Amino acid sequence: MERNKTKNDTKLNIFLIFLLITILLYLLYQSFFSLEKTHKNVDFQRYKKVFINNKSLIYVIDGDTIKYKNITIRFLGIDAPEYKHKQKNYIIEKYNVKNISCLNLYGKIAREELIKLIKASSNITFLLDGKDKYGRQLGLVLINGSIDVNEILLKKGLAFTYDKSKFEKLQYYQFLLKESEKEKRGVFSCLN
Repeated sequence: MERNKTKNDTKLNIFLIFLLITILLYLLYQSFFSLEKTHKNVDFQRYKKVFINNKSLIYVIDGDTIKYKNITIRFLGIDAPEYKHKQKNYIIEKYNVKNISCLNLYGKIAREELIKLIKASSNITFLLDGKDKYGRQLGLVLINGSIDVNEILLKKGLAFTYDKSKFEKLQYYQFLLKESEKEKRGVFSCLN
């Protein structure tokens, strides 16, 4: 009799653990897809759209800034590493960076990745949203109709979120950044 009770208790415990894991997976699934919906349902109506016919006129300054004709566009919501970090800045302080040469290397890699993405795209759209304190246009860059370049750079660990700018996709960008950091992709492979 005692043996059957122990067997039943074990079965009950296994069932409860299975149920708990199922609930946790469901909650994780829901939170991920609520982020997906948040970022997919961004209302781009407030942005000024500029369709680019001649991508050869685009000059990539660095991983988060490009120039098209006489317009300099600073990517909204991200901050890519610079080529030459000389003194302390936002990224170095926030992530307590010790290996500056690694940060500089990923600044070059981010720029090269952006050049590659633009060259490979069939079309480019700028979604402009005001100017920053330096007079640069702030905006998003979409390739092939709907692919946000910022998302690609964040997923590859080639950019950080710029938390000082508040806009619809910031929470999703922070999620992508945390995933890259956790997986030690890109620049996160050489940070502390």
